[in-house]
Order: sequence, then C-alpha cells, then structure tokens
Amino acid sequence: MKKILLNVFALAVLSFGLFSCSDDSSSTNDATLNVRLTDAPADYDKVNIDVRDVEINVSEDQSGWSSVGNVNSGIYNLLEYTAGNDTLLTSGSLPAGTYNQIRLILGDNNSVVVDGQEYEMKVPSGSQSGLKLLVNQTLEAGVAYNAILDFDAARSVIETGNGNYKLKPTIKMFFEAQSGAIQGAVQEDALGVVYAIMGSDTVSTYLNQGKFLLRGVTPGSYEVVVEPSADSNYIKTVLTDNVLVELGHTAIVEQNELSVSESNGEAQTTEQ
Repeated sequence: MKKILLNVFALAVLSFGLFSCSDDSSSTNDATLNVRLTDAPADYDKVNIDVRDVEINVSEDQSGWSSVGNVNSGIYNLLEYTAGNDTLLTSGSLPAGTYNQIRLILGDNNSVVVDGQEYEMKVPSGSQSGLKLLVNQTLEAGVAYNAILDFDAARSVIETGNGNYKLKPTIKMFFEAQSGAIQGAVQEDALGVVYAIMGSDTVSTYLNQGKFLLRGVTPGSYEVVVEPSADSNYIKTVLTDNVLVELGHTAIVEQNELSVSESNGEAQTTEQ
C-alpha cells in the first residue's frame, strides 16, 4: 500500500475502503478521510484512552476546526491495536484541498492498568484544546485516504511516583491513499449513469449537470461508459476504453459529447 505522506510528530503534551461496485452521488469536490488508531506494544496490562472527537483544520490559524465525521467515541485500550491491528475512529467526506492540522480530543477517563491495578491518568490540556498533529496534506477529490494515528503507549505513559501516572502521548501520523478516482464531463443537460469497468470490477455514479466523479476506484485500466436515462435523446456512449487510474490520483477523462439518437433509430456509440 503506497504511503503518500509520512509526518512524524512527537507530542510532549499530549485514521472508505475500496468499492468493487458503488453508487456515488456525493459532491464531485469531496475526498474521503478515514482516521484509524493503532499502537506499538507496551509493558502494561491496559492503556485506556477516552476518545471524544477527531477534528481537522483547513485554516492557517485556529478558526477552521471541524469534526472529520461522526466519531466512534468511547474508551479504547491501545494494547488491543498492536501487531498491525487498528480501529476506525471516524470517517467523513471533506472538500478537496490542503489541510494543516488534525487534533485528537480526549475526555477525562484515561487510565493505565499495572499488575491488575488501575490508575487514573491526566492529560495536560487534552480535554480543552485537543492533541494537535501537523498534517499539511493535500486530499484529491474522489480519493479515499487513511490517516493513521500510531500511538506509542510505552513512551506515552509517565509514572510520576507514589502510584501516580500521567498521559503525555507520543504519536506518529501518516497518510495512506486507499484508492484513485475518475473525473469527467459530458453535455450539461445529460442525465444518466456513468460506469467504470475493469473485468468484473465496476464503479458507478450519476451525472450531475453533465459532470461526474467516480470515487473509490481500485488502480488499473478502465473503460468508461455513460448510460443515459431512458427518456433522453442521448444513447449509450463509450467515453474511453483505456483510462489509467493510479493510487492517490484522479484520472481526468477529457470533455466528451454523448452520441445522439439518429432519426432512423440506429444506436451508435462514440469511442475516444
């Protein structure tokens, strides 16, 4: 799996799958971001963190924060997500563009279990402003990404003496592209369905004012076909029989015109 960005940010104070067949009517300007949590091993019985929200910031200052999506809030034992295991914290559609920061907002119910005994852990400023990670990541329209928050529990749990512990998380974050996309346009008044076909793998979406964006496309070479609505004067048209989709990129099908029914009723298709 290709990593398109690797940001390592050690915090002193302190993630859509692929579609073999889809029916996508969401915005042609959106990308998909999945935020996932994983961990490195640590010598504790449990390391529990209280996840409340995951937010992303598009602005240069602190005014542009918003939730990535509906977060799966709750208590997470980090030690359950080692050895390549991870869990989905949240997933959402975001306008394509460059994002600067992600922050993980924790609640107050953080704890560590040592030799069967549970100890509360405090997080400096965690509940108020969140635990910030620098991103500076560009998300392309139609492409699905994983943002992996790799928690280092062994370095994050600090014993302060007298049986007291605090949580000063150290997190690595990296992005993985999960798919590519195909984008194009036909006549503005055309209605119908667009298909990208590679063997038995088919991705579909609806035309929106003649525009289309096929999201979550597995890398490979595709035939792109438009099937107009039944009451249309347009007929089934092959826009291209060989558009190459690459991981993390949007393949552009140049402006095309759908074929029009001839007066004799014979259907003809146009190939590019």
